[in-house]
Amino acid sequence: MVEISKALSNDSKILVLDEPTAAITDTETKLLFKIICELRKEGLGIIYISHRLEELFEIGDRCTVLRDGELVGTVDISEVTHGMLTKMMVGRSISMDRCQNLDFACDDVMLDVVNLSYKNLVKNASFQLKRGEILGISGLVGSGRTELAKCILGAYKIDEGEIYCFGEKMKPGSISEAIGRGIVYLSEDRQQEGLIQIHNFVDNVLLPNYKIFDTKLLRNAPMKKIANEIIPKLSIKIVDTSAPVQTLSGGNQQKVVIGKWLLSDASIFIFDEPTRGID
Repeated sequence: MVEISKALSNDSKILVLDEPTAAITDTETKLLFKIICELRKEGLGIIYISHRLEELFEIGDRCTVLRDGELVGTVDISEVTHGMLTKMMVGRSISMDRCQNLDFACDDVMLDVVNLSYKNLVKNASFQLKRGEILGISGLVGSGRTELAKCILGAYKIDEGEIYCFGEKMKPGSISEAIGRGIVYLSEDRQQEGLIQIHNFVDNVLLPNYKIFDTKLLRNAPMKKIANEIIPKLSIKIVDTSAPVQTLSGGNQQKVVIGKWLLSDASIFIFDEPTRGID
Protein backbone atom coordinates (compact mmCIF):
# COMPACT_ATOMS: atom_id res chain seq x y z
CA MET A 1 0.00 0.00 0.00
CA VAL A 2 2.90 2.33 0.81
CA GLU A 3 4.50 1.57 -2.57
CA ILE A 4 1.24 2.45 -4.37
CA SER A 5 0.93 5.69 -2.41
CA LYS A 6 4.52 6.57 -3.30
CA ALA A 7 3.85 5.96 -6.99
CA LEU A 8 0.64 8.01 -6.97
CA SER A 9 2.37 10.91 -5.22
CA ASN A 10 4.27 11.51 -8.46
CA ASP A 11 1.00 12.04 -10.34
CA SER A 12 1.47 8.75 -12.19
CA LYS A 13 -0.87 7.88 -15.04
CA ILE A 14 0.19 4.25 -15.47
CA LEU A 15 0.68 1.93 -12.51
CA VAL A 16 2.62 -1.36 -12.92
CA LEU A 17 2.05 -3.97 -10.19
CA ASP A 18 4.35 -7.01 -10.27
CA GLU A 19 3.01 -9.94 -8.20
CA PRO A 20 1.60 -7.55 -5.55
CA THR A 21 -0.22 -10.27 -3.58
CA ALA A 22 2.72 -12.68 -3.28
CA ALA A 23 3.33 -11.99 0.41
CA ILE A 24 0.10 -10.48 1.74
CA THR A 25 -2.99 -11.98 3.38
CA ASP A 26 -6.42 -12.49 1.81
CA THR A 27 -7.79 -9.51 3.73
CA GLU A 28 -4.98 -7.28 2.47
CA THR A 29 -5.55 -8.59 -1.06
CA LYS A 30 -9.22 -7.56 -0.93
CA LEU A 31 -8.18 -4.08 0.21
CA LEU A 32 -5.65 -3.89 -2.61
CA PHE A 33 -8.27 -4.87 -5.20
CA LYS A 34 -10.63 -2.21 -3.84
CA ILE A 35 -7.93 0.43 -4.29
CA ILE A 36 -7.13 -0.83 -7.80
CA CYS A 37 -10.80 -0.61 -8.83
CA GLU A 38 -11.02 2.94 -7.48
CA LEU A 39 -7.89 3.95 -9.38
CA ARG A 40 -9.33 2.45 -12.57
CA LYS A 41 -12.47 4.57 -12.14
CA GLU A 42 -10.23 7.63 -11.86
CA GLY A 43 -8.77 6.85 -15.27
CA LEU A 44 -5.40 5.34 -14.38
CA GLY A 45 -3.95 2.68 -16.62
CA ILE A 46 -2.96 -0.40 -14.61
CA ILE A 47 -0.68 -3.24 -15.68
CA TYR A 48 -1.15 -6.15 -13.27
CA ILE A 49 1.46 -8.91 -13.50
CA SER A 50 0.41 -12.19 -11.89
CA HIS A 51 0.29 -15.94 -12.38
CA ARG A 52 -2.80 -16.27 -10.19
CA LEU A 53 -5.68 -16.65 -12.59
CA GLU A 54 -8.42 -16.00 -10.03
CA GLU A 55 -7.01 -12.51 -9.48
CA LEU A 56 -7.03 -11.72 -13.19
CA PHE A 57 -10.64 -12.82 -13.52
CA GLU A 58 -11.61 -10.70 -10.52
CA ILE A 59 -10.10 -7.37 -11.53
CA GLY A 60 -8.84 -7.70 -15.11
CA ASP A 61 -10.33 -6.46 -18.38
CA ARG A 62 -7.81 -7.87 -20.82
CA CYS A 63 -4.95 -10.33 -20.42
CA THR A 64 -1.73 -10.65 -22.37
CA VAL A 65 -0.08 -14.05 -21.98
CA LEU A 66 3.68 -14.58 -22.27
CA ARG A 67 5.43 -17.95 -22.38
CA ASP A 68 9.20 -18.36 -22.43
CA GLY A 69 9.62 -14.68 -23.23
CA GLU A 70 7.34 -14.78 -26.26
CA LEU A 71 3.88 -13.31 -26.80
CA VAL A 72 1.17 -15.96 -26.94
CA GLY A 73 -1.80 -13.64 -27.31
CA THR A 74 -4.09 -11.02 -25.81
CA VAL A 75 -7.68 -11.86 -24.87
CA ASP A 76 -10.67 -10.24 -23.20
CA ILE A 77 -11.11 -11.75 -19.75
CA SER A 78 -14.87 -11.93 -20.22
CA GLU A 79 -14.45 -14.16 -23.28
CA VAL A 80 -12.17 -16.86 -21.86
CA THR A 81 -12.30 -19.52 -19.14
CA HIS A 82 -9.67 -20.53 -16.59
CA GLY A 83 -8.90 -23.59 -18.69
CA MET A 84 -8.39 -21.59 -21.88
CA LEU A 85 -6.06 -19.15 -20.16
CA THR A 86 -4.11 -21.95 -18.49
CA LYS A 87 -3.61 -23.65 -21.86
CA MET A 88 -2.24 -20.40 -23.29
CA MET A 89 0.17 -20.10 -20.35
CA VAL A 90 1.61 -23.62 -20.35
CA GLY A 91 0.93 -24.74 -23.92
CA ARG A 92 -1.27 -27.69 -23.01
CA SER A 93 -4.43 -28.58 -21.14
CA ILE A 94 -4.03 -29.12 -17.40
CA SER A 95 -6.07 -31.63 -15.43
CA MET A 96 -6.77 -30.70 -11.81
CA ASP A 97 -8.12 -34.15 -10.94
CA ARG A 98 -6.59 -35.54 -7.77
CA CYS A 99 -4.53 -38.67 -8.31
CA GLN A 100 -3.92 -41.16 -5.53
CA ASN A 101 -0.52 -42.76 -5.04
CA LEU A 102 -1.07 -46.51 -4.79
CA ASP A 103 2.61 -47.47 -5.09
CA PHE A 104 3.42 -47.33 -1.37
CA ALA A 105 1.93 -48.66 1.84
CA CYS A 106 0.01 -45.83 3.49
CA ASP A 107 1.05 -46.89 7.01
CA ASP A 108 4.81 -46.48 6.45
CA VAL A 109 5.67 -43.41 8.57
CA MET A 110 8.69 -41.46 7.35
CA LEU A 111 8.52 -38.42 9.61
CA ASP A 112 6.90 -38.15 13.04
CA VAL A 113 6.71 -34.75 14.75
CA VAL A 114 5.58 -34.86 18.40
CA ASN A 115 4.52 -31.78 20.41
CA LEU A 116 7.01 -29.47 18.69
CA SER A 117 7.25 -25.95 20.12
CA TYR A 118 9.48 -23.05 19.08
CA LYS A 119 9.40 -19.71 20.90
CA ASN A 120 5.90 -18.24 20.63
CA LEU A 121 5.63 -19.13 16.93
CA VAL A 122 4.96 -22.88 17.00
CA LYS A 123 3.07 -24.52 19.85
CA ASN A 124 2.63 -28.28 20.35
CA ALA A 125 2.65 -29.21 16.66
CA SER A 126 2.21 -32.94 16.05
CA PHE A 127 1.79 -34.81 12.76
CA GLN A 128 3.05 -37.74 10.72
CA LEU A 129 4.22 -37.91 7.12
CA LYS A 130 3.76 -41.26 5.39
CA ARG A 131 5.60 -42.66 2.39
CA GLY A 132 4.18 -41.51 -0.93
CA GLU A 133 2.04 -38.86 0.75
CA ILE A 134 1.77 -35.11 0.18
CA LEU A 135 1.08 -33.46 3.54
CA GLY A 136 -0.15 -29.87 3.32
CA ILE A 137 0.52 -27.26 6.00
CA SER A 138 -1.57 -24.11 5.64
CA GLY A 139 -1.93 -20.82 7.46
CA LEU A 140 -1.75 -17.07 6.99
CA VAL A 141 1.50 -15.14 6.71
CA GLY A 142 3.08 -15.13 10.17
CA SER A 143 1.28 -18.26 11.35
CA GLY A 144 4.51 -20.19 11.91
CA ARG A 145 4.59 -22.35 8.77
CA THR A 146 8.16 -21.45 7.80
CA GLU A 147 9.39 -21.68 11.39
CA LEU A 148 7.90 -25.17 11.68
CA ALA A 149 9.64 -26.26 8.49
CA LYS A 150 12.99 -24.86 9.61
CA CYS A 151 12.65 -26.58 12.98
CA ILE A 152 12.28 -29.92 11.19
CA LEU A 153 15.29 -29.12 9.03
CA GLY A 154 17.33 -28.16 12.09
CA ALA A 155 17.86 -24.53 11.12
CA TYR A 156 16.00 -23.55 14.31
CA LYS A 157 16.51 -25.40 17.59
CA ILE A 158 13.19 -26.43 19.08
CA ASP A 159 12.26 -25.57 22.68
CA GLU A 160 10.16 -28.68 23.26
CA GLY A 161 9.09 -31.80 21.43
CA GLU A 162 10.66 -34.58 19.41
CA ILE A 163 11.23 -35.33 15.74
CA TYR A 164 11.59 -38.90 14.45
CA CYS A 165 12.81 -39.76 10.96
CA PHE A 166 12.18 -43.36 9.89
CA GLY A 167 11.65 -44.23 13.56
CA GLU A 168 14.92 -42.74 14.83
CA LYS A 169 14.98 -39.67 17.05
CA MET A 170 16.74 -36.69 15.49
CA LYS A 171 19.11 -34.30 17.21
CA PRO A 172 17.46 -30.85 17.47
CA GLY A 173 19.12 -27.99 15.63
CA SER A 174 21.31 -30.06 13.32
CA ILE A 175 20.92 -29.29 9.62
CA SER A 176 23.64 -31.75 8.68
CA GLU A 177 21.83 -34.61 10.42
CA ALA A 178 18.52 -33.72 8.76
CA ILE A 179 20.10 -33.66 5.29
CA GLY A 180 22.01 -36.84 6.10
CA ARG A 181 18.69 -38.54 6.87
CA GLY A 182 17.25 -37.37 3.55
CA ILE A 183 15.28 -34.31 4.69
CA VAL A 184 15.68 -31.26 2.45
CA TYR A 185 14.08 -27.84 2.49
CA LEU A 186 13.13 -25.65 -0.48
CA SER A 187 12.88 -22.12 0.89
CA GLU A 188 10.16 -19.60 0.05
CA ASP A 189 13.08 -17.25 -0.69
CA ARG A 190 14.98 -19.32 -3.23
CA GLN A 191 17.13 -16.39 -4.35
CA GLN A 192 18.61 -15.81 -0.90
CA GLU A 193 18.46 -19.29 0.65
CA GLY A 194 18.09 -21.76 -2.20
CA LEU A 195 20.66 -20.63 -4.75
CA ILE A 196 23.96 -18.82 -5.08
CA GLN A 197 22.80 -16.31 -7.66
CA ILE A 198 26.20 -15.32 -9.05
CA HIS A 199 27.25 -18.96 -9.55
CA ASN A 200 26.28 -20.98 -12.60
CA PHE A 201 23.88 -23.87 -13.05
CA VAL A 202 26.47 -26.62 -12.57
CA ASP A 203 27.85 -25.09 -9.36
CA ASN A 204 24.39 -24.75 -7.83
CA VAL A 205 23.23 -28.25 -8.74
CA LEU A 206 26.39 -29.92 -7.44
CA LEU A 207 26.84 -27.82 -4.30
CA PRO A 208 25.34 -30.43 -1.91
CA ASN A 209 26.33 -33.37 -4.10
CA TYR A 210 30.11 -33.44 -4.38
CA LYS A 211 30.12 -36.63 -2.31
CA ILE A 212 28.93 -38.53 -5.39
CA PHE A 213 32.40 -38.11 -6.89
CA ASP A 214 34.92 -40.68 -5.72
CA THR A 215 37.85 -38.33 -6.06
CA LYS A 216 39.03 -35.16 -4.36
CA LEU A 217 40.18 -33.81 -7.71
CA LEU A 218 37.09 -32.56 -9.56
CA ARG A 219 37.04 -32.30 -13.33
CA ASN A 220 34.67 -30.12 -15.33
CA ALA A 221 33.59 -32.76 -17.84
CA PRO A 222 32.07 -35.29 -15.39
CA MET A 223 30.64 -32.47 -13.26
CA LYS A 224 28.82 -30.99 -16.24
CA LYS A 225 27.66 -34.41 -17.41
CA ILE A 226 25.96 -35.23 -14.10
CA ALA A 227 24.49 -31.75 -13.63
CA ASN A 228 23.14 -31.62 -17.18
CA GLU A 229 21.14 -34.82 -16.63
CA ILE A 230 18.75 -32.73 -14.55
CA ILE A 231 17.88 -30.38 -17.44
CA PRO A 232 15.69 -32.76 -19.52
CA LYS A 233 14.21 -34.43 -16.42
CA LEU A 234 12.77 -31.15 -15.17
CA SER A 235 12.44 -29.40 -18.55
CA ILE A 236 14.71 -26.57 -17.43
CA LYS A 237 14.94 -23.89 -20.08
CA ILE A 238 18.55 -22.75 -20.08
CA VAL A 239 20.74 -21.52 -22.93
CA ASP A 240 24.12 -21.36 -21.24
CA THR A 241 24.87 -23.57 -18.21
CA SER A 242 27.94 -21.46 -17.46
CA ALA A 243 25.86 -18.31 -16.96
CA PRO A 244 24.82 -17.20 -13.43
CA VAL A 245 21.48 -18.72 -12.34
CA GLN A 246 20.21 -15.20 -11.67
CA THR A 247 19.69 -14.94 -15.44
CA LEU A 248 17.04 -17.69 -15.33
CA SER A 249 13.32 -17.12 -14.84
CA GLY A 250 11.77 -17.72 -11.42
CA GLY A 251 10.29 -21.02 -12.53
CA ASN A 252 13.56 -22.32 -13.91
CA GLN A 253 15.43 -21.21 -10.80
CA GLN A 254 12.97 -23.23 -8.75
CA LYS A 255 13.64 -26.26 -10.96
CA VAL A 256 17.37 -25.88 -10.31
CA VAL A 257 16.71 -26.00 -6.55
CA ILE A 258 14.54 -29.09 -6.95
CA GLY A 259 17.10 -30.68 -9.25
CA LYS A 260 20.02 -30.35 -6.85
CA TRP A 261 18.06 -32.16 -4.12
CA LEU A 262 16.79 -34.83 -6.51
CA LEU A 263 20.41 -35.54 -7.31
CA SER A 264 21.08 -36.03 -3.60
CA ASP A 265 18.53 -38.89 -3.34
CA ALA A 266 16.59 -37.04 -0.62
CA SER A 267 13.47 -38.82 0.58
CA ILE A 268 11.56 -36.02 2.35
CA PHE A 269 11.06 -32.73 0.54
CA ILE A 270 9.74 -29.71 2.45
CA PHE A 271 8.38 -27.15 -0.04
CA ASP A 272 7.82 -23.70 1.49
CA GLU A 273 5.60 -21.54 -0.78
CA PRO A 274 7.07 -23.27 -3.85
CA THR A 275 4.87 -21.44 -6.39
CA ARG A 276 5.80 -17.93 -5.26
CA GLY A 277 6.87 -15.87 -8.23
CA ILE A 278 6.44 -18.60 -10.85
CA ASP A 279 3.81 -19.40 -13.50
